[in-house]
This record gives sequence, C-alpha cells and structure tokens, in this order.
Amino acid sequence: MAASLRHAFWALMIILLGVYLAHEAGHLQAERAMVDQRSAALQTLTAHRAQLEGGLNASLYLTSGLASLIGVDGGMDANRFILLADNLIGSNPHVLNIGLAPGNTTRTVHPLAANEEALGLHYPDSADQWATVQRAIDQRRAVVVGPVRLAHGGFVVINRIPVFMLRGPQAGTYWGMVSSVIDFDALLESAGLKDASNDYRFALRGRDGKGGEGAVFWGDPSLFFEPHASLEIRLPEGSWVLGVIPREGWVTTSSWETDAFRIGATLAFIIAILAFLLLRKQESVSHLAMHDSLTELLNRRAFDGRLEEAMARQKRHGGSFALLHLDLDGFKPINDQLGHAAGDQALRILSTRLRAVLRRDDIVARLGGDEFGILLQSPDPSAVEMAEKVAEKVLLAISLPMRLDGEVARVSASIGIATSPDHGCDEDALMRLADQAMYEAKESGKACWRVVGAAKVENERAAHPQGHPLPG
Repeated sequence: MAASLRHAFWALMIILLGVYLAHEAGHLQAERAMVDQRSAALQTLTAHRAQLEGGLNASLYLTSGLASLIGVDGGMDANRFILLADNLIGSNPHVLNIGLAPGNTTRTVHPLAANEEALGLHYPDSADQWATVQRAIDQRRAVVVGPVRLAHGGFVVINRIPVFMLRGPQAGTYWGMVSSVIDFDALLESAGLKDASNDYRFALRGRDGKGGEGAVFWGDPSLFFEPHASLEIRLPEGSWVLGVIPREGWVTTSSWETDAFRIGATLAFIIAILAFLLLRKQESVSHLAMHDSLTELLNRRAFDGRLEEAMARQKRHGGSFALLHLDLDGFKPINDQLGHAAGDQALRILSTRLRAVLRRDDIVARLGGDEFGILLQSPDPSAVEMAEKVAEKVLLAISLPMRLDGEVARVSASIGIATSPDHGCDEDALMRLADQAMYEAKESGKACWRVVGAAKVENERAAHPQGHPLPG
C-alpha cells in the first residue's frame, strides 16, 4: 500500500511538472530534435564500434590459444609453430604475422618473407619495445601496442602475450613472448569506418590502450574538442575511444511557440501513467538483473553479494557455511554434437535438478558457462560434513541421463568444497580455494568432489598475507 502511494505521488509530480513545462514546448521540441540526432549518431557509432571491436578482439585472441599451448608444453619447435601459425593466419585476414620470442629474443616469425629483420631482435635492447614487453610480463596479461606506422606505409597493431609455464617444476616461470601483428587499416575498412559515403566523421584516440587520456591516432584530432558522441573499445589492457560527429555538424532547431498546454498536459498524463506502471514493475526488473536469463538461477553478481553477506553474518554471529564450486564434465560434446540449443536445454534441466536436491535456504547460482556455485549455511561449527553429503546428492542428480532433442546424453561434475571459517574468512580467498579444489577433483578423474586441503590453505595464506584473512 505504501509503495502504491509513493508511486502515485511521483506520478502526480510528473503531471504537475508537465503542465508547467507545457509553456516551454517549443524549446523542448528543439532539444528533442537534438536528442534524436545524437541518438542516431550514437546508434551509428554503436554499430561501427561493435564491428571494430569484434574484428579487433577476434584478431587479438587468435593467438591466445597458441600462447596457452606453449605454456602447457613448455615450448614449441619451429615446424609445429609454422603449421599452427599458418592455420591461424589463414583463418583471420587481419593478422599479418605471428612471432615467438623465447627469452625475449625473436627466434621464429611466420610468414618469414618480409619479416627477416625481426629475427634475432632482443627486446631489452629496443627501448621503444621493451617498455610494453616489460609491462606485459609484470601484469601477466596481453598488451596491445599501437597503432604503429610501418616504414613502407600503413598502420598495424601489435599484440604481445607473455607466456608462463603452466605445469612441471618450472610452473609459473616466464618463457617468453608471443606477438601478432594486425593490419589496423584493414580493421577500419572491415568496420566501415573508411566509407567515404558515411554521413559521419570518426576519430580514434588512446594509443597503446590509454583510453581518453591517450593521443588521437586516426581521424581528425579536433573532433574530440567539439561536442561529440563517443564509446569505449575495450582492449586486453586499457581501451581506445571512438568518437563521432555528423559530417555536416550538429543541426540546431530554432524554438517556436504554439498552443502547447493541451499537448503538454496530455503527454504529461501519458508519461505519468507509464512511470506509475514502470515503478510497479521495478521489483520485477530488479529480479531480472540478478538472475541468469537461461536457467533462472542467480547470476554471478548476485552470488557474489550472497557470499559477502554469508561471510559478514558468519563473522558477526559465528556458525559456518560451505562454498561449492561446480564445473560440468563432458558438457562441451553436447554443444558440439547436438548443438547449442540442446546445450541450453541441458543447462536448464541440470539447474532444475540442482534446485531439487538443495534446501530452501541454500543458494545456487550459475557463475557462467557450465560453472555453478552453491552456498550452504550450517549451524554446526564445521560445514564440511554437510557439504560432502550435499556434493554426493548433486553428483548423483547431475549424472542422471537426459533426453535432448530425442538423444540421450549424460554429463558429470567436478566439485570443489571450501568452508568458512575452517578454510578462510575472506570471500575472494574462499572462492580461490574452492576453485583449486574443483580442479583437483578434475585431475582426480572427474565426477567427484574434493575438499580444499591444508596445503592449499597454507599456500593461499602465503600468497595473500594481507587483506585476505585466513584462520590461524
């Protein structure tokens, strides 16, 4: 009742405001024309941004799998690299070449033709390149350089991916750098930004991923000093900013007077009704914002909030709770063999099963892809035993066969268990431990659960001595 009165109050305020603004309808009409023009420019900008960002990301992430493969294998011989690089380049016309620099010295480039000068380049000896290489190593993530002008003309973007050993006694050790050179001019062409018939002028700023603080590297630099619309293009590190202005400039409409009271009052009543209905639907919209649209489970954002609440409640009132990190085994073949529609159907079936085996107070969420998170509250000092029983129920429910589009399919799950306060009193630390335990379950043969061990807790304590309290 109180909420309805509040909604009615705001609707009344809108009506009163609309009656007052009716005398300014001419001015509002002129502003509306400007808003429409900006909206059209932003819509055009959004389309071009999507094309440019899509083509750029497809090119940037093309070599990430190659870097991961090197990290797993501890290196790569030249013949295998050439075979893989040739396949990667063939699948993306924007990638000009790919190079390997073990120990920060370029040893292999494909294709070699016209790239011979790159061989033997030792990054530390090149001041203009070493800074970005060092940044990529320090941050352990890809760094985008450029665009850079080539000596023979044209611009390219350089993507550097640091490679770290992923297994064996040298796990975590830096191996070297994988670099790919991307044709920036071709990216612009494919995104439609070089179309002379376009009704808009564009410009890009943020060289080397410096966003709005970076230099303008394409288009008219003065564009960013005029009223313009802009959108961010996200890179693995940093961003570019794409700005737009109509080619003929922003059109300003002169104000005009009219008998606007009736029109304004009518619009005010309509807007007030819509606002009243929208406010009544606010709770429904909030629900959609916190739930996964496919499975109707909580989404990652909502689950993080519930985990934070559980941790705060445990610190205030004691007790314990368990965090289960679940990752499906054998889910990818369903998508590959039966199609993504069947994969979506499987996720809905499995989500229903998860809800069925959990208590009403337990929390389950889809964290993304085929990963799920479960929070189990427990009044007992330790939640491990309870979590193990629930994990067994979950494994059994997940393993039951499913009928997908006439085909019978089965999956299993690997579950990592961490509890608070036994294993941690910090959300991020507890999530990492549960994730580690889940991977331990996968390495143990899948279709099983594992509780985080003492060694994992000690490693977490050593890795995060500050800001991530663990029981001690």
